[in-house]
Amino acid sequence: MPDLIEKYTGLNPELVTVRWLGSENLNHRENDTGTIIGSNFPLYSFKIGNSSVKKIEVDRVHFAQGERYVVHLSDYSYKWSKSKAALLFEEPLALDTVFPCYVSDYDMQEYSIFTHAEIDPIVYNGLNFYLKKLSSTMELLEVKPSTATQTDSITVQFIVMKNGMITALSSVESDKPGHGDILSAIKKNACVWSPAIMGGRPVFCHKKMVIFYSIDNKGKIQSLDRVEYRYDHH
Repeated sequence: MPDLIEKYTGLNPELVTVRWLGSENLNHRENDTGTIIGSNFPLYSFKIGNSSVKKIEVDRVHFAQGERYVVHLSDYSYKWSKSKAALLFEEPLALDTVFPCYVSDYDMQEYSIFTHAEIDPIVYNGLNFYLKKLSSTMELLEVKPSTATQTDSITVQFIVMKNGMITALSSVESDKPGHGDILSAIKKNACVWSPAIMGGRPVFCHKKMVIFYSIDNKGKIQSLDRVEYRYDHH
């Protein structure tokens, strides 16, 4: 993907927001607003091999953090990604380019929030893949280094919204060194969640998970070792 952007646009991939869509008609089909691809966004079926990309256009869009180039990729292997992408492009000025799929101040009082659903919220590509994404975001090695002398864990809870974004992230335990970095990594990788399903419809759902990690003798996190979903039984 970075090679593709540099080759066709000459722009530094880190300075652009990529919008991926299925139609060559880049702006006129309301039901095909496309999907934001960040370094942490799941690419469902993107092929670069014998490049299925049909069209590339570049815009400058004014986001909350300032102007960015937006690269529009039209690609016939695109798969619609629920309503998440539509929300991202509805109000570009409100889009947080650091945490595009985390909603920081959502008023949940009007909604029923499930603890369990027929299909619970899950991360794209499984927990091992998700753990690698978190490790990469925190610039940690995937393999536990020799400097790791002790293990610890953090239990987090949040709400997966019916559009697949997440909100209300918090740590269950008292704060420890490095916990803020883990919470930030979870927010940065919020785009990988799919919503809970009840009766064939997406719903709001509480989610809880535990991340086990290793620290050195100064308490600094050395590696993320395992992540598990937790379910409240009541």
